[in-house]
Amino acid sequence: MKKFWLLIIIFLLGVILVFSEDKELRYKNPLNVYKVADPFVLFYKGKYYLYATSERGAGPQGGFEVWESNNLVDWIYRGWAYESNENSWGKDSFWAPEVLYKNGKFYLFYSARGYIKGKKTLRICLAISNSPLGPFKDLKAPLFDFGYAVIDAHPFIDDDGKIYLYFSRDVSENPTSDIYVVRLSEDLLNTIGEPIFLTSPTQLWERNSKWNEGPFVVKYNKKYYLFYSANFFASPEYSVGYAVSNSPLGPFIKALENPILSRTEYVSGPGHNSVIKTPDGKEYFIIYHTQMKKEGTHLRQLAIDRLIFTPDGKLKVIGPTNTPQPFPSGVPKPQRASSDDFSSENLDFSKWNITGQFDYSLLERKGFLRIRTIMSDISSIISSPLDVSNIFTQYTLDRKFEIFTKIEVISEEEQDRSGLIVFDNYNHYLEFIRTKKKGKVLLELVRKNNEEYEKFTLENIPNKKLYYLRLRTDGEKWFAYYKFNEKENWIPFEKQVKNDFDITKIGITAYSPYSIGGSVFDFDYFRYLELK
Repeated sequence: MKKFWLLIIIFLLGVILVFSEDKELRYKNPLNVYKVADPFVLFYKGKYYLYATSERGAGPQGGFEVWESNNLVDWIYRGWAYESNENSWGKDSFWAPEVLYKNGKFYLFYSARGYIKGKKTLRICLAISNSPLGPFKDLKAPLFDFGYAVIDAHPFIDDDGKIYLYFSRDVSENPTSDIYVVRLSEDLLNTIGEPIFLTSPTQLWERNSKWNEGPFVVKYNKKYYLFYSANFFASPEYSVGYAVSNSPLGPFIKALENPILSRTEYVSGPGHNSVIKTPDGKEYFIIYHTQMKKEGTHLRQLAIDRLIFTPDGKLKVIGPTNTPQPFPSGVPKPQRASSDDFSSENLDFSKWNITGQFDYSLLERKGFLRIRTIMSDISSIISSPLDVSNIFTQYTLDRKFEIFTKIEVISEEEQDRSGLIVFDNYNHYLEFIRTKKKGKVLLELVRKNNEEYEKFTLENIPNKKLYYLRLRTDGEKWFAYYKFNEKENWIPFEKQVKNDFDITKIGITAYSPYSIGGSVFDFDYFRYLELK
């Protein structure tokens, strides 16, 4: 009898463990940073800092933007880390930033195109800052000149303190893009000796391409692992391989199992990576970009996946993934969804995350979250110069719940949008929005999941100061409701749409695809109610 009950207890414990594991928060690629490439992540004092080539920063009068995270998954935009000006050596092509922390200073290595002897050419530059957020100011630009175009700088400090700089000799002025390494002086301002050739596109998977680029080195068990990308960056075949050496100066031998990160049916062109270790030291993650179209494009987005060093000295990437994955180990996970009356002086970033640029205030009108619209458009992010911005979300693991908000219109322009949102990524979302077109107020229920797109519009909505919006799901469908007065009964929206989210982030948004005036909407509260 005792044995029977012991088996029952073990079974129940197993059920509890499985259930609790299923109820763990997950992340899914792509992450909430879009129109970026060549990502590099720095870990400093418990936070991660992301630097990347971006659409806004790559051109003239450009530079590099920075994002911040405490978990490697949810990124908050922190503005410009480095901005060029009319006096900068670099004139355009601001690419592939990496930041090295050394002796209390932050050093930004980046590629740019400027003039040497009257000819416009690519070189590597060096900037410095007292903070990982910047502002970075040029220290030496260009950093060195070997007489040919170079890009994709990667600084590496070995255990003995020697500093090496890996870079690509760019195809723009050379037959191929090959990878080299050169030693740097202690102050980082000078090279020691001549560059040493490391790799060229030679393997079959590189398809006789002209590119070996984006070098990144990790030392593990006394071996040096050189990551690199091959094939054209805008091709779906852009992929990551690696080579191994006993010395930072080579020779590096390419792995026979290359590429270790390449296209799938759902993921296109994964490449130009960096690598980071989790704070508890238990896991490595590879940070890379993927393309925003399956057929290939210059528009790219952020992704991360687990990187495994196998017992036989090889590398394996668990990816590229586009399905829910466990959060990195040792990082603080977001709090689960709860109501917020916005009475605090600061937004609680342990539960709220913001996608893209943002403009909000909790101080201008206490007890309200005041959001100013930003030019942004989820529906046409690929075809327009706009990004996805001003999306405030929380995670939920519940299948059945309701969310509510009360919106006060302070000022508005044509086609400004404000309301509730369920957000996976720019290609998978649901929004219940109040907007105005040609002077008429509308409510719109919009659902997109890749090629599936539904939009239902309710016209003849009174032009009021206050709007109450509600979304409810039974796990299978979404139901929308609205009203204009606290005491009124909820009015059901006549259409329902299916619930197909496997990662559910819920919240509020206010943005505009067209106007530039910065309209203002005050959100009185965000309410969350789990349903049984």
